[in-house]
Amino acid sequence: MDEQKAIGTTGNGAVSGAADTWPLSAHEAARSLGVSERTVRRAIARGELPAEKHAGVYRIAPGDLARFRARRQRPASPDAQTVPGPPRAVPLPGQMDQAASSLPGPLTPLIGREREVAAVADLLRRDDVRLLTLTGPGGGGKTRLAQAIAAEVSAIFPDGVRFVGLAPIQDPDLVIPTIARAFGDQGAGGTLLDRLVVMLRDKRSLLLLDNFEHVIAAAPFVTSLLSACSGLTILVTSRMRLRLAGEHEHPVPPLEVAVPGIPTVPGAVHPEAVRLFAARARALREEFVLTPENAPTVAAICRRLDGLPLAIELAAAHLKVLPLPALLARLERRLPLLTGGGRDLPARQQTMRDTIAWSYDLLSRDEQRTFRRLAVFAGGFAIDAAEAVMSDPGKSNRDVFGDVASLVDKSLLRHEVDPGGRPRYVMLETVREFGLEHLVASGEEAATRDRHAAWCIARSAAVGAGVWGTSDPEDVEGLEVEFANLRAALGWLEQSGQGGESLRLAAAIGQFCFLAGHYREGRGWLERALATAPESPSLARVRALECAGHLAQRLGDFEAAVPRLEEAATLARQLDFPLDEAAAVLDHGSALED
Repeated sequence: MDEQKAIGTTGNGAVSGAADTWPLSAHEAARSLGVSERTVRRAIARGELPAEKHAGVYRIAPGDLARFRARRQRPASPDAQTVPGPPRAVPLPGQMDQAASSLPGPLTPLIGREREVAAVADLLRRDDVRLLTLTGPGGGGKTRLAQAIAAEVSAIFPDGVRFVGLAPIQDPDLVIPTIARAFGDQGAGGTLLDRLVVMLRDKRSLLLLDNFEHVIAAAPFVTSLLSACSGLTILVTSRMRLRLAGEHEHPVPPLEVAVPGIPTVPGAVHPEAVRLFAARARALREEFVLTPENAPTVAAICRRLDGLPLAIELAAAHLKVLPLPALLARLERRLPLLTGGGRDLPARQQTMRDTIAWSYDLLSRDEQRTFRRLAVFAGGFAIDAAEAVMSDPGKSNRDVFGDVASLVDKSLLRHEVDPGGRPRYVMLETVREFGLEHLVASGEEAATRDRHAAWCIARSAAVGAGVWGTSDPEDVEGLEVEFANLRAALGWLEQSGQGGESLRLAAAIGQFCFLAGHYREGRGWLERALATAPESPSLARVRALECAGHLAQRLGDFEAAVPRLEEAATLARQLDFPLDEAAAVLDHGSALED
């Protein structure tokens, strides 16, 4: 028996007379109609499609299915009193007997996000997804994305889509009244929740709750509403998940940015972040166009802004007074420039600093301390590194892990995996700059950076401990992951005048810089450390001299390499480090030959 006969249909999709006695399941009926099973189940729930339930499975007579199909295909007469199926007319305010939509009409097109819209829309079409939370950092475009998703799936919610903005509310107790007003509650009889349930329990609606993070104490109400209203689906935007049973979370990533170093192919579609910048730039300067000449600068601007839509829009607004190269240069410090948001935006989105402060103010005091201290890490960190930097008396490792997990949950950190498969936590650079400002203001910067530098010295010890050329490749790979942190630590030690510690760290990473190909940069750190550190004899000085000489030789600067290697061999002999002496003598001979 072929598939069409099995479900009682003909080749054109009509129900065959020969199979009129075969009952169909909801799944089979959906295939016959060419719709989703969810659509069939909603039609059954509304009484539009007769069905009986046997052993938990709907059974639909083919004749009933044929009549339902005919009604769906029959155009409505102009004087019809009712329309049996979706979509229904938009109601007057306060009415809930017709379909309604209160989605704000966007004034600008959504740039990019095609993948996210499609993925989340597919989730909302599933029967088992009734609570879905879009999470992400402030300024990441969650609200605009949620509106686009709601518009995309509006057809499957015949009783309408309601948008409820929670940002103006400070008291979690006001969440229920705000939602009730959005659905036209008139305040007559029973509790607010009871009245809301009466309005929604027989409806197939989508409720979009925007900016839930600061009224998170009201989250249990969401569960109560979903339990009482079987046709309701709720889409939430929040900087943190609600942590409710049945919740599905979809993290909203920053916009796609160009990978540095990869040339732009003529005619290729630009990354999302670049397209957004260009669109906002054209709104201010009609003559602005992306060209092969300016596209790399725009891409660099977007990378510096972490692909955050709000930051990109705030930066683009300065093109009226700053050319692209000057704008990029000023973004060395992002937050002072990222101001001047639109007058129609909420106060928290007028500047990027205010947007991040909104999240920071929602943290506990312990979480705020952890957040600002973790801002010393450049390029991310592992838990052991966080524990080293947070090593205050009385602060256990378990507490640090809990704080890190909470910051991930609240979209101030991102969880990633390093090339070795190990978990790693990363702070967006725009967010990190805010954290560093607060670290300085707290008076904790020096102590925190000293602990960070001490961790970097310890982390580098395995590579710098052996004689030249004996390092473990895995240790070298690990330091490549941490190279941004090593740079930050060396910069701090130089800035704070800690010459001895700077020499220890530079010597420890000298072999790494050679093995990883960072010849010029590594030599620069070593030479500056040798110039500022006390000239007292030590193994660290021997290895710094040896590394500096070897890297100078690799760079072809033999005149500088020879005296460095001579000094390294002499000092190693004085301190009785024969293996280091032999390595320096060997390199010295090679440099002389070259």
